[in-house]
Amino acid sequence: PKLEYYRYMSELVAKYHISGLKAGGKRSNSGFSLHNDDGLTLYYVPKENEHIGVKTDAKTGSLVGTWFNPFTGEYSDLVRQKITQWPSFEVPPGDGFRILIVTVEPEN
Repeated sequence: PKLEYYRYMSELVAKYHISGLKAGGKRSNSGFSLHNDDGLTLYYVPKENEHIGVKTDAKTGSLVGTWFNPFTGEYSDLVRQKITQWPSFEVPPGDGFRILIVTVEPEN
């Protein structure tokens, strides 16, 4: 019955303290998001997406993203990009939805 899926999601919930995150505010061009108002946002990215446009209140610095595959429990390598007017992340190949975890890294 694929019970490992529950373990993967439970580990994600604990790692990012999801119970302390809140919904609200349009923070992407599709899907749903949870955030902490302190630079951390988790995005549910539908399987139909090839990329996802994200929104941040930060005007400078970088966005650091990692993809979580809820079917394998694996995280991608970090993807770092400068904050631009329309930042986006390309969805990795594979079937099913993904979760994108993005943090804001201030400029040094």
